[in-house]
Amino acid sequence: MFYKSFVLSFLFLFLLGCGLSVDRPLSNFKNNNEFSNEIPNITNNSTARQKSTVFVKLAEVYFRKGPISIALKNAKKSIYLDVSNGEGYLILAAIYSYLGVDNKALLHYKEAIQYAPNNYKVNMGYANYLCKIKKTEEAMGYYDKAISIPLNQSRQYAYSNAGNCLLIDGDNEKASLYLRKALAIDEKFIPSLLGMLRIRMKQKNYYSGRAFLSRYLAVSKHTPETLISGITIEKSLGDTAKVKKYTEILQTKFADSSQARTISNGG
Repeated sequence: MFYKSFVLSFLFLFLLGCGLSVDRPLSNFKNNNEFSNEIPNITNNSTARQKSTVFVKLAEVYFRKGPISIALKNAKKSIYLDVSNGEGYLILAAIYSYLGVDNKALLHYKEAIQYAPNNYKVNMGYANYLCKIKKTEEAMGYYDKAISIPLNQSRQYAYSNAGNCLLIDGDNEKASLYLRKALAIDEKFIPSLLGMLRIRMKQKNYYSGRAFLSRYLAVSKHTPETLISGITIEKSLGDTAKVKKYTEILQTKFADSSQARTISNGG
């Protein structure tokens, strides 16, 4: 879920059985008849780019909702129409990453960067992928690039994703800097509030953890993670009433969760 929220908050997350080749190089698309019956030959570059963009949007929709086969086909069509469409490579790379075809995912992320080096979506998408494959240092360069691009009016996503990437890598101090920058833009930004809560839990800074949990609950609902955090916090701070309340919610609403089982087993 972490990567999926990356990819459509920045970047996306069925089954391949689609009858489409996943191995054919995109450079050969213009030299075969795969889409010749579906897409007329377009000689006007502006028209081709516009239609290519439409197929990118369709690929994104089907990536979110399925079937993935249609998402893949539309992503390929976008490149068939415009081989320089960076966002076409971006969605294609995200699909291949989800399908587990990592060699192609990496290839197409690099092509996306090659054709759209100043596109903040492309930089963020590639950064998210690099974080996923645990190349945190390299990922940070692309997060920082995405943040620096003037057209990016959603910098809280880049700051937050960068912070959570650093948190996964264990750099709590630097992660906190990025997460706080996201919250400076949007004080109610849920991924950053959760990130800061996780940091405070790791640090056993329970007063600050309580504050971030409260801020989170003002804009969102409890999850098993927030409930177990709340139980840990209130046990440490001595509020038995809240411990009881959080435990009851966890065991009734999330009875099948690993956190509920931990509590039931005396954890």
